[in-house]
Amino acid sequence: VVAKVGSGTLVFANNDSASFSYTLNNVAAVKNVTRQPLASGTAAPLNDYSDLWWNADESGWGVALTQQYAMIFAAMYTYDANGNAIWYVASSCPVVGAGCTGPLYQVTGGTAPTVTWNGANKVVTQVGAVSFVFTDSSIGTMNVTINGVTATMAISRQPF
Repeated sequence: VVAKVGSGTLVFANNDSASFSYTLNNVAAVKNVTRQPLASGTAAPLNDYSDLWWNADESGWGVALTQQYAMIFAAMYTYDANGNAIWYVASSCPVVGAGCTGPLYQVTGGTAPTVTWNGANKVVTQVGAVSFVFTDSSIGTMNVTINGVTATMAISRQPF
């Protein structure tokens, strides 16, 4: 179920910083954000897999990939049996050939975006590993192991 809960505006000051003004459930806030460097290099990667990826036949989960040179950061969302959101990240997935493999972490706690950030609430726990294998720039496979359980999912770029 998708329901509008607010709106937002992102204004870039330069290539490395921005201001995000938003209203969420009738609470207005402004957050300053800074670009997070993952990797550096002198040449653009042969393929850039940065995008939203999903499986159209399995709506309810997805993964956002951000690639800088030969490093991918992945943020995956899904839901448990009770409908509660679960977040996983792979903060270091080095690109080799047409894919990457890296450790997978579950992120819990944190702070709601409508209150002042309290990093003490955030818990990051390694729960397994993830790998991405791309057939081309639009389709691929995500292999994930979470707490000893392995799954393979077909993924494709999510048009929006």
